[in-house]
Amino acid sequence: DISVNSKVQIDQLSVGRWDFPFWLRAYYDEDLFQRIKDHSLPFLKTLRPARLNQALGKYEQADSGFRTLEDAPEDVSGLFHEERDYFKILNMFYQRRDAEVRRRVPRYLEKYPDSRRKSMLNYLLAHSLERNRKHQEAIRVYPAGANFEGRGQLTTAGP
Repeated sequence: DISVNSKVQIDQLSVGRWDFPFWLRAYYDEDLFQRIKDHSLPFLKTLRPARLNQALGKYEQADSGFRTLEDAPEDVSGLFHEERDYFKILNMFYQRRDAEVRRRVPRYLEKYPDSRRKSMLNYLLAHSLERNRKHQEAIRVYPAGANFEGRGQLTTAGP
């Protein structure tokens, strides 16, 4: 529909489709998007080294990186601690530290009840339960009742 002007919202800046040809230089040459992101979401840069180790499968180094951020102050976005704590749980999940995942997910959801990570954390929790043959508990936790491959519904019978 030509009457719709799709927009990209970054912090207080909104860029519409007709802006893009004129914003290319600011976006690429002057790195405007990165500067706005660094200003609005500074925790991304702070978490980056630990997250890169995590993405590369270097989970012990990621743990070490997250530990160095334990006493770091909250940033201007108010999301740093929430995101840090989420990625720490994700790292535990990757390491199959399921007992820790099962303890920490409920604490996280209690501390950050409005978190946008809620569905993903329930997914991680359900998979941790399933890996430990706690199928019925996993069914109660898993988002929307979907199966662990993302298709269909869970059955009540265990594997």
